[in-house]
Amino acid sequence: MGIVCKSLKPKTSLNDIQFGNQQLEYSITITNIKLKYYQQDSAYISLTSPYFKHHTYIIRYTKTPQVKLFKQPFQWNQEYTEHISIDSEELKTKHLKIQVLNDKHISSYTKRLSFYQIAVGPQSYDYDTISFDIIMSQKISIKIISKELTCHLNQQLNHIAYTFNIGLKNKFEKISQLSNKYLNPAFQEQATSPYKYKSLCKEKLLKPLHDLQWEFRDDPPQLEVDLHYSDFQTTTFIIQIFAYDNQNYIPIGQSYISLIQLLNQNSFSIAQTKMMSITESKFTENLKSLGNIIGEIKTKLILSTNQYTKQCTGIMTLKGIVNQSEYMIQKYKTQDEQPLLIALQKLIEKKITQQQILDILKIMRNQIQNPRQLIQVMKFILNQYKQQVEDNKKLFLTVFIEIIYRKELDLEHFLASKTPQMLKVASQFIKIIYKALDYSLIKLIDGTCHDIQLECYSKILVKAFHIIPEFRTQFQNNIGFNEKQFYLEFQFYSWLSTIQKGSQLIQEIKKTNYKIPKEQVFDQFIYYWIDYIQLKYTLQQEILGYNELTNEFINSSNQGNLCLKASIKLLKNPMLLNKFVFQIFSTTNLYNPAQVFDSLDFINSITIYVCQENQKLPSNFDFNYYIKGLKMVLDSDHAQSICKALQLIYNIFQYLTSDQKLEVSELLLGEIFFTLFIHWSYSVRNCFIQLLVFKFQHKHKQLKSGLDSIEDLNKEIKTILVNPNKVSKENVINDLIFMKYTQNLDIIEGLYQNQQNQKQHDTTLRGKLTRRKLEQEESLTLRCVTQEDQLRLSTHSHSTPEKGSLIRFYSLKQEINRNTTYLLQAYKQWNQTQLAYKKWLKGKDSQNDIAPAMNVRIQKDESNVEALF
Repeated sequence: MGIVCKSLKPKTSLNDIQFGNQQLEYSITITNIKLKYYQQDSAYISLTSPYFKHHTYIIRYTKTPQVKLFKQPFQWNQEYTEHISIDSEELKTKHLKIQVLNDKHISSYTKRLSFYQIAVGPQSYDYDTISFDIIMSQKISIKIISKELTCHLNQQLNHIAYTFNIGLKNKFEKISQLSNKYLNPAFQEQATSPYKYKSLCKEKLLKPLHDLQWEFRDDPPQLEVDLHYSDFQTTTFIIQIFAYDNQNYIPIGQSYISLIQLLNQNSFSIAQTKMMSITESKFTENLKSLGNIIGEIKTKLILSTNQYTKQCTGIMTLKGIVNQSEYMIQKYKTQDEQPLLIALQKLIEKKITQQQILDILKIMRNQIQNPRQLIQVMKFILNQYKQQVEDNKKLFLTVFIEIIYRKELDLEHFLASKTPQMLKVASQFIKIIYKALDYSLIKLIDGTCHDIQLECYSKILVKAFHIIPEFRTQFQNNIGFNEKQFYLEFQFYSWLSTIQKGSQLIQEIKKTNYKIPKEQVFDQFIYYWIDYIQLKYTLQQEILGYNELTNEFINSSNQGNLCLKASIKLLKNPMLLNKFVFQIFSTTNLYNPAQVFDSLDFINSITIYVCQENQKLPSNFDFNYYIKGLKMVLDSDHAQSICKALQLIYNIFQYLTSDQKLEVSELLLGEIFFTLFIHWSYSVRNCFIQLLVFKFQHKHKQLKSGLDSIEDLNKEIKTILVNPNKVSKENVINDLIFMKYTQNLDIIEGLYQNQQNQKQHDTTLRGKLTRRKLEQEESLTLRCVTQEDQLRLSTHSHSTPEKGSLIRFYSLKQEINRNTTYLLQAYKQWNQTQLAYKKWLKGKDSQNDIAPAMNVRIQKDESNVEALF
């Protein structure tokens, strides 16, 4: 692969790596700088190179209680990250200079490292005077081409055709184009059909078929991406299988493998130059759908990368690179000080304040690495916890949780060095967690713990869930599923049972019956469990029990604040969004406005999070179901629910694909358009008009396809579905939305003009009636000769003519539809929104084309709905 790695063997020659004449891009991160055995009262660190220069802040020793308790090295918690561009010659000749200086800027120590030494050496450096970590990660261009793929499905093939794509997923998601379709032999093509897939008819199978096969010579699925080597471990290679049926692509399943495995396992070199390396990689993985195995995938890929370096494992010392486990064991033998334990003891004796102990904890967080010392501190906390005042209890819990989550106390770390001393430490650790778990469950059941205690007890449950199999088994039975023991746990407990105390502890744990308060603690448990697995695992969905726990959480979610926070953490796996939406829609009563409002508000929050993180909805998202649910809300007559549904569409509109935008336009620009535009509620009209202007009008403001009628556009869409062309399809959908939108606005404009003409007609009619009335009164007055005649004529003039004219006038007025008032108000709101839109266009950044948030306040209470326009 052209990978250079500095190992524990003799020094690698600088000429062993050949990059050719090219610029190399690196990301360099320097952290955890510590200064040891330093005799002066002040110090700061200078990091100097031809590409960057940094100085840490100055640390001075002072006469504080902390110093009396322990003698500690200087430590800087700052992190420095730089991106450099360097050629192959400079990589070998340019250096990073690390200097230790006092407050008078006098240097007492200097260390020089060439960038090549850093690029191929370990990440950790520990010399007599100074220690630090440097991650130097090269930016690598990777091209992955699918050569062959065979997929075996457990169920027989029952769709017209199948296709697949490949992708890489990290903080980003890069997906290739779809492969050529594999036609199911169970279907036959009609000879008279003008399209290859449109008129396929199903024939009776002679025998079940389960296998799909692709072999590419031309136009294979491929993708190219640039990423740093440090991201390889957390980047996942994905293969997604789709079924093609009735002009729709239906997700069948996915297969995962880490990118680092893809590059290093079952791969061999095909060609190599000074600048490029090409390899062939083969792997076999399970095909999964929603966590269930539905088949198997075998694939052959061609991988092309530029030549790159990678850092090796171990720790650089004055004696050279040593193995990390050996180094840590040696270090533990020389660590005798227990400053945190002494500090906690002095806290009990009232000789040190809580703030001082917190400062010590912060400094000691990365200083105490000896598991035996950590175990002693945990024992001390367990023995003293119940006798402490409330403030001390909070502090003790914080320290305890800090310790149990340390990597030095992971099962993997215990198994890495199977020494008798480590075996004793491991047994003590499990016993402490076992006791802490029992106490935590008691406190959670009686419900008397405050927020900090609730958080800490929940974290203890999470830790116990992953290291005590019996507790996890009973916890799982409590929510209705079973799971086998982790292989790592099996190894650990087999090793632990080799000593008498360990065997007795295992028997004691097995006999324990745990009372698990699911209702009180499940949301809390899930919230911190997600934190734990995301810290330790790249692919959370591959963890045993992941699907069962997430399903139980989704099905029992109460949409509270904690539930929302846990859901957002869980949705770092965006494929779960579909489950959330289905569960919430299926359990929401449409005739309960408060429940509808809460459900839409919850869906709005989680959908926005997923869209912002991934810049699109996940590939398995059932958008048709989503739109059907929103349509039911829009067809109701509760203003707040309709506003919330419109706001939801507004917030995700820019992340929709062209097909999804077409579905939304068919819903909102269809029959419901006029209902919402002249709705009785001011807020509904306001939300709908903002959606029309800032989303439909802004994104679809001109014709692009060259077609000039809706009928032609509909025909073109059907043709594109058979022969896909992404660019032309987007243009046609754009024009279809634009035409429907302008057509509806023309109707609104026509109705408004008719109403204005009617108003003018009514005004003219009223004027004519008034003039006629005056003329009649004047004529009758002239003909009066006696008082009796005047009285008679006056009575006649005030009854017959006026009464008839007013009746006709009011009858005309009653014939006007009462929606006319809403039409006039809506038209006024439309003009106000257009002014706001033009103002936004003038002030917006040219690179930012995202519309502002919907300018309306929507609350549950009808009386508190306030539009801001």
